[in-house]
This record gives sequence, structure tokens and C-alpha cells, in this order.
Amino acid sequence: MNPIAQPSHAPEETNSESAENEISFVDTKYLCVGIVDIVNSTKITANIGNSEDVAMYYSIFINTMASIARNFGAEVVKNVGDSVIFFFPRTSDTSSDKTAFRDVLRCGLTMGVAHISMNEKYKDHHLPPISYRISSDYGKIEVAKSGPSKVVDVFGSTVNICAKINSSAPLNGLIIGGDLFQIVKGYHESSPTSFIIKKMGSYSTEGSRTHSYPLYSVTSLSKLAIPTILVPPESGIKRQTLAGQTLEKGAQKFNVMLIDDEPDMIITYKSFLHSEGYNVDAFSNSQEALRHFAQVNQSYYNLVIMDIRMPHLNGLQLYNRMKAINSSVRILFVSALDAVEELVSILPDIRRNSIIKKPVEKDHFVRSVQLAISQ
Repeated sequence: MNPIAQPSHAPEETNSESAENEISFVDTKYLCVGIVDIVNSTKITANIGNSEDVAMYYSIFINTMASIARNFGAEVVKNVGDSVIFFFPRTSDTSSDKTAFRDVLRCGLTMGVAHISMNEKYKDHHLPPISYRISSDYGKIEVAKSGPSKVVDVFGSTVNICAKINSSAPLNGLIIGGDLFQIVKGYHESSPTSFIIKKMGSYSTEGSRTHSYPLYSVTSLSKLAIPTILVPPESGIKRQTLAGQTLEKGAQKFNVMLIDDEPDMIITYKSFLHSEGYNVDAFSNSQEALRHFAQVNQSYYNLVIMDIRMPHLNGLQLYNRMKAINSSVRILFVSALDAVEELVSILPDIRRNSIIKKPVEKDHFVRSVQLAISQ
């Protein structure tokens, strides 16, 4: 992706009402900016060939990323070819609004997880899978209005650096610059269960002297709340909502609790459920799951899906404690153990079709969930 060039000088007239200026600079702010950029899009779209399929390929990506950004309080300013650029207005206050900066990280992590649902959609349209990189940083932003429609645009060194460091991000992963790290570092230390932030090299710029700008990768440490994917209706993917809110699928509303100590399994199961329109709250710590289950309304969850072999509380212990809280809760087990007959004999409400054997196949998993909810 070509970085955005900063104008060499400001226009002679900066009046935003002037119709003569193609662009008018209206404000200078210190904010977080983000960029998400497709990997190898030129080669991929050249191989697709058909213009309608190329349009679908870009549409799913751009609409999904824009929707996620907006749901975390960002303003999408433009897309440049195969990338989307956005900024976070609420990050102007670095001293008090901690939530705004956490949302910057949550937004990037959610975008990363979104490739699972998007690739399901690409598969449905017989399109190649997508990978991309996400970068964010904080700094001085020049805000402008572009063209007769006066669409908001952003320029400046922070935008340029964010574009340049994007290539250093892992596939479907988030990287942040050193200036943003200095802000979120304090928040991270006060709430260490939220994110894993690791130094991963630096970006060197040439000027009067060589300057090495530190870069950091961000991943989710909170296995109990892997970000819920947010996608727009126009992308063709079933619409999601933020974790904890109810999701509609036609006239039905189905909430599912998912418990597994393996993050990769959580991501896989969530992608299966998201593609069918379920709202999912995911936990990798069974004790945290139990605490949450005890706090919500007893009728909130239509189904609980859990692994059997887990630390802290295993599936059998968790089953008994949840049943003590709500005897009517519906539970599915997912396990690699060959213990169907044993579970059926010792757990009165468990049937053979209440146990899904690993490795899990998507169609069987979805049918089992549908059956469990309908019973």
C-alpha cells in the first residue's frame, strides 16, 4: 500500500466554505489512527479476473472492517485501494478516557478474528481466502475536508508511519507504534489480564539522523472474551453484536455460552456459531464462566457448550454446579474422550446426541447445537 503523502505546504486559503479548494485543512488533533491492509491483493484479484467477483472480494473486506471500526467508536475516513483508514475521536484525552484507548486495541483484535467469518463468506462465493494486517498509532493528525462533499480526511506523519509499520504486523494481527504503546502501557499494567503486548522490532526512518521507532505486537490475553465479530448487513455475513447483547436470527434470539481452555478451539467454535447467527460469550477459564453464569438471568443462555477436560473445574464439575444454579439449562459436551456411555449413565439429563466428539466437523457441530436448542 502506498503511504499517504503529507502536503509540502498548507493551501493558501483554509476556509472550509471555499468552493475553490479541493482540500481544506480545518483542525490539528492528537488522536489514534488505524489502518487495515490486505496482503497480496494485487496478485489475488488478478487471478480472480471477473470484475463482479473482484468487487465482491473488496466489498466484503471493506464493509466488514468499516463496520468493526465504527462499532468501536472510530470514524472511517477513506479506503485506499486495498486498505481502510480510520481514526478514534475519543482518544484526544490521554489522561482520563482509558476505555477509548482500550477500544483501539479491541478494535484491532476484533478485526483480526474477523477473517474467520469473512473466509466462510469467501468460500460460499468461491473466492480465495483473505489475509490482512492491522496497525495503529497515536500522534498529531491534520484533519481536512476534501472535495465539494467536504468528506473528512486525515493527513500527517502519524498516518504515514501507521501505513509504513503495517507491513511489520503478523498476518491477521495487530501492531502498534511506540507512541501508542507509551499510553496503553500504563493501562495494560493496571489491567494485565486484557492484552499481551510484546516488543517486536522497530521501524527506522532516515532524516538528519537515523531514528529507530519501536513496534509492539498486541494479542488477546483475556481468553474469556475473545472479541465478537461485527459485520455489516451489506457484507452478506449474518450480523453480529457486541458480547453480552442479544443477536437476532429471524424472529429468534439465541444466546450461547462457550467454555474451552484452548483458545484455538474457542475461535473455531465461535466461527461455526457466528456463521449461523448465534450470539456467543466465550470463556477459557471454567471458574470465570461459572461466576458469570451465576450472575446473569437464568433464562439468558439457550445453551452452554463445554469441554470436559479443563483445569480448575472440569466439565463434569461445571455441569453439576450449573445445574444446581439452573436445573433447566441445556448443555452440550465437546470432548476427545471416548466416554459417551459413561457420561450418559452418570448424568441424568445428558443424551448421546449431547456429546460432540473431537475432532469437530462443522455441519455436525451446527446440527447438534440446533437440536439441543430445539429440544
